[in-house]
Parts: sequence; C-alpha cells; structure tokens
Amino acid sequence: WPAQSLDLNLIEALWLDMENELGETWGRIGDIETLEKALNIIWNFIPNSWFENLIRTMPEHLQAVIDGEGRATQY
Repeated sequence: WPAQSLDLNLIEALWLDMENELGETWGRIGDIETLEKALNIIWNFIPNSWFENLIRTMPEHLQAVIDGEGRATQY
C-alpha cells in the first residue's frame, strides 16, 4: 500500500464529516449516552447521495495517490 493509504480509506471521509457535524451541531458532549444519541442522529441524516459521490470519486483518489507517488493528497 502507498505510504499515505489513509487517502484511500473511504471510512476516514465519513468519520471526518461526522466529527465536523458533531462539533458544529452538538458542541461539547459530556457523557457517552449523549454521544451515542448524537452519532445515531447524524448517521441517520447522511443522504445516500453522499456515499454514492464518495464511491464515484474513488478513481480520482486513486489517481491522486499514484500521481503523488504515495505522498499525502488533498483527500
């Protein structure tokens, strides 16, 4: 695998978006139960088009890693 293979891990994009939404919408969360509730709500509101777009753009991610010879990319 390339040195920056996290660029190819689609779940990382999901976690980043969920983390951003969590911070923007929920702010600081003080207990695990609220965190679980917040993540479930965020998860349920992610549209299928978000996943479809991520999958559709995967060839661009692959090419960026190839072009960058394994270095970090914009993804």
